[in-house]
Amino acid sequence: AQLLESEERYKALIDLGTEVGEAVVMLQDQGGIEALQTFVSATAQPDDRESPAHKAIREIIAGQATILREQLLAEHAHALSEAMRTQDCPAITRIHGELSRNGFWQAAKIAIDQLDIVKRAEAKAWAQGWCEDAKARALAASGYPDALNFQKAGISVKEYTAMTDINNYF
Repeated sequence: AQLLESEERYKALIDLGTEVGEAVVMLQDQGGIEALQTFVSATAQPDDRESPAHKAIREIIAGQATILREQLLAEHAHALSEAMRTQDCPAITRIHGELSRNGFWQAAKIAIDQLDIVKRAEAKAWAQGWCEDAKARALAASGYPDALNFQKAGISVKEYTAMTDINNYF
């Protein structure tokens, strides 16, 4: 049923694109979800941009983009919740790198809410301890007061940033 619905949407875009002008449709595969990402009306005249066909195409694209964002946010939030539950710093870092700062904040908020009170307290204590330990090691490796040397301490700056963000969200 979903495949037929997807094929119907794709066909509607092609049909409507021919009414409006040439169309370029780009698909992006993220997390196994193929979604309509961008539609550019390459040859549409300015008057055609307000036509019912062009408006319908924009509505389809906006709807698909909203669905994709919600699905990706839910997937990342679930993965982040699991990573916090299992205290998996590399997974948190990977998720942090895949999302914008705002996207990570949204996923973290959902993920933290998904943890029960005991797991939330454990994850909070772990994140706080991880950050304090990393900062102390980087400070000791530096040799200068108030200067951190993550590289010399063997700490990834990406991991430190991701874990600091998680710690701040608690």
